Amino acid sequence: MESAAFYKKVEQRFVKWAQEQSDVHVAYVAGSRARIDHGADEYSDMDIQMYVDDPKRYLNSKDWIENLGKLNTAIPFESGAGLEWLSLFERGFQVDFVITSYANYQTELAKNEPLDWFRRGARVLLDKTGEAQRLIPEKFEWPKASPITAEAFDYTVNTFWFLALYLGKQILRNELWTVKLRDAEFKQVLLQTIEWYEKMVHGENYDTWHAGRFIYEWVDEDIFQQLNGVFGHFDAADSWRALQETIALYEGLSRKLAEHYHYPYPEELVAEVKQWLAAHEEL
Repeated sequence: MESAAFYKKVEQRFVKWAQEQSDVHVAYVAGSRARIDHGADEYSDMDIQMYVDDPKRYLNSKDWIENLGKLNTAIPFESGAGLEWLSLFERGFQVDFVITSYANYQTELAKNEPLDWFRRGARVLLDKTGEAQRLIPEKFEWPKASPITAEAFDYTVNTFWFLALYLGKQILRNELWTVKLRDAEFKQVLLQTIEWYEKMVHGENYDTWHAGRFIYEWVDEDIFQQLNGVFGHFDAADSWRALQETIALYEGLSRKLAEHYHYPYPEELVAEVKQWLAAHEEL
């Protein structure tokens, strides 16, 4: 596979370069190129997490990345893992470099437990400390999810119905760009509820991955079929249809959650939102 050969070469060049840098101490490969479960395919990028004395030195310049291959562009980015460069090389190959302080590495070692980000898979790429393996779990498994709380459910269900009415108004205004932007937030609430529902049905340790990854594998078939209708085209009529189908799917799942966990459901809010939408349904 062409991509495998490219990323192997990047690893070799990175290790050679890093060995010559006195302030680069540890590096890992994480993500799909270190996973056994759902490992890399030809479209997968590479994630390298590196621990250095002064992250600013490597964040203020991308010249060092050019040592690793023909670089088309590199974009600075802040993610949950830290500050990073999103780097695009020739032929569409991508490497994300997460750059973290060596002091942070020492802090993580002191906790004496694996990094959460590494729980699905990671491997040591560079280790000048002799201790890098300690941050990788002995057995790869998905992070255990926190149980759904009454507070989290209440916040989520109220957010959903607030956004339902907001989106209805924007559709009626024909503000379709705004609709698409806010619909992403709307769908995040739906996804969270789907994940909760699947864990309710299959057990709290049921693996729902993250950000909808592999949803075709872990979601119930009837829900998957309903997802076909929740995304609308860039026109008011189809956006309204998608809004109604999203509401129908969400309400069914969220009411089952409320019943199962004995959480209150905002009946007055729901009634008012649905009544308002019904009164303005002119598309």
